[in-house]
Amino acid sequence: MLDAESMEEALADSSAVLEGLPEDTAELWWAGKPFFRDHHVCDLAGKIEKSTPIVKLQKKGGGLRVASLESVSEDERKARMAFYFKKQQELQQAAEDDAEDFMTPFWADPKALKNSLRGTGNIRPF
Repeated sequence: MLDAESMEEALADSSAVLEGLPEDTAELWWAGKPFFRDHHVCDLAGKIEKSTPIVKLQKKGGGLRVASLESVSEDERKARMAFYFKKQQELQQAAEDDAEDFMTPFWADPKALKNSLRGTGNIRPF
């Protein structure tokens, strides 16, 4: 658990200390759910004493914003999409090649056992 001193040290280097939100316009979010004034932490997080919920403080009505999506530029997003699309195409091509290779060997022939028992395995059809 973080005590008051370690909390101040952790926030000393961040820009969050410089911003202030009035109590009437602030809202807490955790796991995609807003905390309301009449709720307790155990209402949303449960009664597990060892868990430490990390909440986000923001202006009321701001809704849930995913920070990881906001920090990605448009060019980087397009590059990632192209990379994963190419990777998906390669995986599909590999799966198709594996399916073809699986059906071509001699042991995949449904009549191979019968032909080997009869001794007609070396006879080729016209």
